[in-house]
Amino acid sequence: MPRALRDMWKTTRVYVVDFVSSKVGLVPISFGANAPEEAPVQDVSADGKRIALYFALTPPWYSQEAVYDLVASRLAKIPVQSRSGYGSARFSPDGHRLAVTRFDMGLLERRGRERLGGGLQGLEAVWVTDLEAPKWMEVAPRRSLFDWTSDGARLVVYRYEYDYATSRWRGDLSVIAVSPPRRERPLTHTYDVAGAEVNHARHLIVYVRSWPGPLSPRELWVMRENGSRARRLTSLSGYRNFGGNISPDGTRFAYVDGDLLWVVDIDSGKRVKVTPKPGVYRLPVWVADGSALAFIEGYDDYEHGERILLGDPTGKKPPRLLVGKPGLNR
Repeated sequence: MPRALRDMWKTTRVYVVDFVSSKVGLVPISFGANAPEEAPVQDVSADGKRIALYFALTPPWYSQEAVYDLVASRLAKIPVQSRSGYGSARFSPDGHRLAVTRFDMGLLERRGRERLGGGLQGLEAVWVTDLEAPKWMEVAPRRSLFDWTSDGARLVVYRYEYDYATSRWRGDLSVIAVSPPRRERPLTHTYDVAGAEVNHARHLIVYVRSWPGPLSPRELWVMRENGSRARRLTSLSGYRNFGGNISPDGTRFAYVDGDLLWVVDIDSGKRVKVTPKPGVYRLPVWVADGSALAFIEGYDDYEHGERILLGDPTGKKPPRLLVGKPGLNR
C-alpha cells in the first residue's frame, strides 16, 4: 500500500511512495496559503486509493478535512461543520465514512487557556461524516479517536487527562456506537493507557500501559475488540515507545522502543530486532502482504534530514534504503 508523505523543507507537498519499486510520485495538491504547520496526511484508505488530509484555515489551529482520490486525481474538500481545530482522522473499514477528532478552539478562546490549565482537556470530540453526502455529526464528546471497529458500527475512543505530576497523558479505552443510541462501553478500567492500535483482520487492539512516575515501566498489552482476553505482550524499556503498527494479518506488531525498531509476535510474545544498530526511528508501516516494514530514520529537520528504509520483519536482512531526502515527514 502506498504511503503519503510530506516534503517539509521546501514547501508543503504530498508524495506517494511505492514500497515495491521505490518510485516516488508527487500528488498534485496545492495548499497555497492554507498549508498546515504539521504533516497534513492523516490516513490512507484500506485499498490504498485515497488519502485523508487537512488544510489549515484562519485563524491558526482551525482546519478543513479533505479526501484525495489517487486513482481519479481528484480532491474533495469536506464542508466545515464548525470552527474547530484539527485532530486525527480515520477512514471506516469500507472507506465510505470518515471519523475525526476535533478540538473546539472557539471554546478555548472564550474560556481562556488559564482556566483550562493551558491544555485542551474537555475540548475534544469525535465527529463522523459520510463521504458520499458529507454531513458532520458528533458521536463522542470529550473523547478522542483511535480507530473504527472491524464491523464499522463502532469507534474505539480514548478518554484521558494530562497528569502534570508525570508529564504524561493517561486514560482508558472505550467503544461507542456510531448510530443512535450511542451507548459507550469501557474496554479498560486501569486508567493507564497511553496509546493503541486496532487490527480489523483479527479484531485485536494492541495498547500501551504506562504507570505513574518519571521512570515508571511501560508495557505492551493486547486484547480483543470487545475488551476480553487482555494480556501482557512485552515490556518496554525506552521513552520513545509507540508509533507502532499491527501487521495486516494481525499476527505481528512493529514498534519503536527507545532507539530500536522491534517486531513482536502477538501470539507467542517473541521479539525480533529489525534495526541492527541504535538510531532515531519512527512510524513503522507494513507492506500490504506483511513481507516488509517501511519506517523513517533520522530527524525531521533540514540540518539532519530523514530517510525511509525498508526493513525485514524477521530480522535476518539489514534494512535497505527506500527513499533518501532531507526533511521527509509523514
